[in-house]
Amino acid sequence: MSCNDDLTLSDVTAGLHTSALSRLNAGSAANNNLYGAIDRDQVHGLNVGLESEGAGEPKVLIKPWDERASTEPFVESGVDDQLIIHVPFTHSVRLKSILLHPGRGGIAPLSLKVFLNHAAGLDFSQAEEMQPVQEFSLEEDSAMVVGESVREYPVRVAKFSNVSCLTLFFPESRGAFQTRLYYLGFKGESLQPKKEEADKLDIRAANAADSVVDSVKERAAPGQSSVR
Repeated sequence: MSCNDDLTLSDVTAGLHTSALSRLNAGSAANNNLYGAIDRDQVHGLNVGLESEGAGEPKVLIKPWDERASTEPFVESGVDDQLIIHVPFTHSVRLKSILLHPGRGGIAPLSLKVFLNHAAGLDFSQAEEMQPVQEFSLEEDSAMVVGESVREYPVRVAKFSNVSCLTLFFPESRGAFQTRLYYLGFKGESLQPKKEEADKLDIRAANAADSVVDSVKERAAPGQSSVR
């Protein structure tokens, strides 16, 4: 085959729909995204300000990957620059990294403390006194940019191998009176069995139950008045 017959990237992508291309171009951050495992309606926070135009409740941070660059709606702190966001999952997950699209300049958070599996969440005094499972510096050069202002912060996977909920504590901004976030996401693995695997387990369980019944029936031969 001649060089002129070689398959090029343009040949591969020519027939792809624009939305499919955007998903491919999103890179590794789009893979293993735990967006679907987050109990979005139960996401809540402390010291959340709603006065600014475009500000919303904490759940508005949980956006699909293709909306990660959007700057509205956003979440910002209220009376000062401290902010707590509590994120429950619909089932246990193995966390690999945290994805953030923070505000820029003085409203960007300076650091992050992560707490694990506190179902009721934490208040500020608890978050300040307790030892976090992991702490991050959120300096602009301390993380990998994975697409349109989103920064990825890998976690110590061994410590996040069975996560039911996370509490994220942002102690301070880089100098402004408030802290602002535009997007919050997570990468990892779902610990919930896939539907096909669950169906197989159900079938095996049903077959096992049938085998027990059949065995009992065989022992109850004709003429016997009871099963022993």
